[in-house]
Amino acid sequence: MAPDATELVFWTTPDHATNARIDEARRELAVAFGAPDGTNWRTTLEHLRDGGRYDRALIDALRADPPRAGGRVGARDGEPA
Repeated sequence: MAPDATELVFWTTPDHATNARIDEARRELAVAFGAPDGTNWRTTLEHLRDGGRYDRALIDALRADPPRAGGRVGARDGEPA
């Protein structure tokens, strides 16, 4: 994945989550949220939830625990971050 492409990193997270890759989605959200425009991505995630684009419970699960920062983007669940 392109770690400097925050938009690309962000938009992969809902798809990872819908494919039962929650841990990977959380790691990538940590990258997006930690970027200079991270507040915008937090707001976008809320809009996706509130607008019904993705399942509310799924988006809430992504936001439930703050993702740990510093994980390797693109690492699969179970791989070292």
